[in-house]
Amino acid sequence: MHVISKQNINQLINLTTMISNCLVFKEIPRTFMLCFNGECAMRENCLRFQAGIQASRQWDWGTAVFPSALKDGQCPYYRKVEEVQLAYGFHGLYINVPRYERSMMRKMVTDYIGSVGGYYRYHYGERLLTPKQQQTILRFFTSRGYGEGIFFDHYETAYNFEEHE
Repeated sequence: MHVISKQNINQLINLTTMISNCLVFKEIPRTFMLCFNGECAMRENCLRFQAGIQASRQWDWGTAVFPSALKDGQCPYYRKVEEVQLAYGFHGLYINVPRYERSMMRKMVTDYIGSVGGYYRYHYGERLLTPKQQQTILRFFTSRGYGEGIFFDHYETAYNFEEHE
């Protein structure tokens, strides 16, 4: 049994409230594993725990990390709370691409995303590209010699819910 001082509890409540208030509920993917282990020493800086606090206010069910995952104070599912730059909009990618090659480049991006509908959801900001997706798409353009000065149209800072491989 762990004994936690009243001062530590107040610090935890303040930190958890601060992070939770910054974490926007709608950003949490439904498939993101959540954690509710209040005994974990890493909970203050764990995105899964902070997302669990937010999600439990709105959701009735979800995927969770069980407390048994915590062994010797370490959790293999720990995710540090960190922000990343997400992107959307493709106009800036095509600035160096000659007209006769734009449809080929657009097809490469569309094929990577998976569908024409998906392409436009990322183009108009209904979905946001993760850093890994951005790198892959930028690589398409640089490999064809169109990488200099290209950019996505919009960038947003958000929490990194991307599952690591």
